[in-house]
Amino acid sequence: MKRGMAVIRNLMLQIEASPDNEPVHNNGPRLDDHTQPEIDYHIALRGAAFFDSIPAHSMAGRHLIIRGLTSRGHEFLDSVHNETVWDRCKELINEKDGSVPFDVLQNLLVSVTSNLLDKT
Repeated sequence: MKRGMAVIRNLMLQIEASPDNEPVHNNGPRLDDHTQPEIDYHIALRGAAFFDSIPAHSMAGRHLIIRGLTSRGHEFLDSVHNETVWDRCKELINEKDGSVPFDVLQNLLVSVTSNLLDKT
């Protein structure tokens, strides 16, 4: 399965918007444009880095209970909240080859945000 930064962004926005003290199960978040296996895969990819989660077991099997975002998760989300920044980064990445390492994306997000702030 291919990693999709949009899946991670959309998932994190949903978790951030969930009411306080209301855990989200990894088999619970629904994103209209993504399948449940895609969502589960991306939760596993960013797991400990972005999500404050605990493992759980049920009759359905193993899953995670996501209690919120980690500090690093909030930092990433702060950088992708702005649609203008997000869209510009996607344009720049697609001009190249359509995929970049995660650290490069984070640096690009900071750079685009800085450029927008300098213009104001």
